[in-house]
Amino acid sequence: DDDLNESIQTNAPDVVVDLTAPEAVFANAKVVLSNKIPLVIGASGLGAEQVEWLQSYCADHAIGAAIIPNFSL
Repeated sequence: DDDLNESIQTNAPDVVVDLTAPEAVFANAKVVLSNKIPLVIGASGLGAEQVEWLQSYCADHAIGAAIIPNFSL
């Protein structure tokens, strides 16, 4: 979490695309969204409660996000 937050602060991305492992994606999403950066999640593994939390957080904070399981570049 600290490395991701530091990277966001250093690089100031316009958007983050997360293609990491299912174990990391929710924690990563919270870090990215807390920095008010739009997010594309391409990893699988999010549970229904996590998806609902992300939808609510994004709506409450007017941050764009897309969840596309098994997405690859």
